[in-house]
Amino acid sequence: MRIDDVALKSKELGYYTYFPQVRSACGRDMTLVDGRNMLNFASCDYLGLSNHERMKESAIAAIRKYGSNIGGPMIFSGFTEYHERLQNSYSDLYAGRTSLMFTTSYQANFGVIPLAAERADLILLDKLSHVSIWDGVKLSGCPFRAYSHADIEMLEQLVQLNQDKKILIITDGVFSADGDVADLGRIVRLKRFHPCLEIYIDDAHGVGMLGSSGQGACEAAGVVLEIDYIVGTMSKAFGSSGGFVVFKDEAFAERVRFRCPTYNASRSVSPGVASASCTALEINASEGGARRAKLADLTRYTHEQLESLGVDKLHSRTAVIPVVFKDPMEAARVNAELVGKGIMGSLFVPPFVPNHQSRIRLCLTYNHTMADVDYCIDSLRKII
Repeated sequence: MRIDDVALKSKELGYYTYFPQVRSACGRDMTLVDGRNMLNFASCDYLGLSNHERMKESAIAAIRKYGSNIGGPMIFSGFTEYHERLQNSYSDLYAGRTSLMFTTSYQANFGVIPLAAERADLILLDKLSHVSIWDGVKLSGCPFRAYSHADIEMLEQLVQLNQDKKILIITDGVFSADGDVADLGRIVRLKRFHPCLEIYIDDAHGVGMLGSSGQGACEAAGVVLEIDYIVGTMSKAFGSSGGFVVFKDEAFAERVRFRCPTYNASRSVSPGVASASCTALEINASEGGARRAKLADLTRYTHEQLESLGVDKLHSRTAVIPVVFKDPMEAARVNAELVGKGIMGSLFVPPFVPNHQSRIRLCLTYNHTMADVDYCIDSLRKII
């Protein structure tokens, strides 16, 4: 069954939970239109910044000055002080590397991958890479091969078989539905044997969540300097909106600035969003380490509790935790019963996940408590 079939069947059986009518700000809990208060494990607000007072105040100040929109694409008339500050802030986070901001990280992948592919003869990508990566790869027209998820041996073989080609390797850093982390150390080591190789990491879920300074999975693996392209987002750990790409090759980044339509032919985020994002990165610089440490403690505790429950959570060790079911309708039933107990997760079914791996994704945030986790685990125990 695919998601549209599951949705229709869920309505028949009373399991439908998609498009909940939310009437509160993103946080530890959420209020629905019927007044129910839900414990929120459905957001990716990993650092708990989405409703931060400083971010709201900075957004309001920018809107008062510039209004709710920009005058045009940034290349012509929409590059305000807040957009300039934000783009520079991305570079500051990554020790001065050239960075470009995008309206979403989806647009970043869709726009930059085809240009990066012009420098390659072959793309090798993880089979479970995000759909935005797949869309960018297909748009590029470059020959590609998908290797089995996290199968570095297969990736190594494909690289060895194509020693005569310039290769672009693309993968998620933290996988959005599985919660596991790519083995970036081993991927980077391939560069030693294949100098004509570039590495492109979409770390939308890892940025902010992982790494001592919040640079993500690449920092946690100690390989930031070896990665040619790092894609991040403000819409998850940093509690705002918008995507960005960090480039190793400054000259190529300048070409992308003028040739990438999702950068220069699309309106950027509003001044309010850009200002809020700048503030989020300021908060990350001062408080991010402590927030990540608390989140890491909560993550370890939650994994221990789920392991004692005996559910299948694949290979996740991050704050993104799948609870896997072979039957999509069973996943829909359990999810609906969790909603009935006041717990909101995210129901993933094919084609967004492999067949026989439907799951309820639980995302932990800085704002959750161990008592919240205990209630969720106890509810799962009773339902399953």
